[in-house]
Amino acid sequence: MASHKTSLHTDSRGLTLLEIIIAMAFIALIGSFGLIVGLDSYRSHSFYAERDLFITSLHRARALAMANICTGASCTEGLPHGVHIQPDKFVIFQGNVFNPADPINVEIGRSGAVTSSTTNPDVVFKQLSGDVTFPNNIDLYDQAGHSSSVTIESEGQITWTH
Repeated sequence: MASHKTSLHTDSRGLTLLEIIIAMAFIALIGSFGLIVGLDSYRSHSFYAERDLFITSLHRARALAMANICTGASCTEGLPHGVHIQPDKFVIFQGNVFNPADPINVEIGRSGAVTSSTTNPDVVFKQLSGDVTFPNNIDLYDQAGHSSSVTIESEGQITWTH
């Protein structure tokens, strides 16, 4: 009786250079897609964060005016409060007009990527009532196409669009 020997022969030649290049191109394609989606998400988040920062600044100024707050050594009675819009910052101030030299001003830095358009860069809330003399509509937008409109009604109500 003859015995049969079976030998297992496997061909282990590895991956070719072409297969490695194709796999790397596929991984790079998936990675670039993820990078594009991630950057758009980051830009969107940055835009809405700055819009929310502006709205919070408006709410803070209105609350200070309604609480009849007055800060400073020479201040004895409450004052109106407002927000002054600059390209690089929002400034919460007290008084009827913005005074850039007032040490009481609270500066809040902002991104240079978000632009605002308004005819009046100051929103002033009256003391005790929180009303505004001049209702205002401020449009915020960036180069990526995000936009939002912030409206301040005469009774001080602050609304915005997404």
